Amino acid sequence: MVQEKLKYVENTKILAIRFENRNVIYGTFTHENRWIITVDTEMGKRELLRGFIRNGVPIVVRRYDDVVKEEYRMFMRYQRIYERHLDLVGFQTISTVLGKEEDTEQPDCVKGEDESVQGRH
Repeated sequence: MVQEKLKYVENTKILAIRFENRNVIYGTFTHENRWIITVDTEMGKRELLRGFIRNGVPIVVRRYDDVVKEEYRMFMRYQRIYERHLDLVGFQTISTVLGKEEDTEQPDCVKGEDESVQGRH
């Protein structure tokens, strides 16, 4: 399906296709699995970002960096809520013990540009 989508995009090669079974990684049954597709040109990436339709069902394709940034923001939000909850019930958190402000800056691994795109299935 990916090769068919890129057939008419000039000089574009698929560098890698990786399946990520998030339910196995997180030990749950609620996460959507993902395919991570790496291509070598910007035109190929743009074509993949237009998405697919498979058996009448649209498949959303997003930039991998955007997905990781969004997941990081959701994690930080959850972490702040969790620490506030612990503070309310009287437990000390690491940030309160060390007297640190909450670190909202993203780690370097989240900031980089990447030619990968992700499709959710």
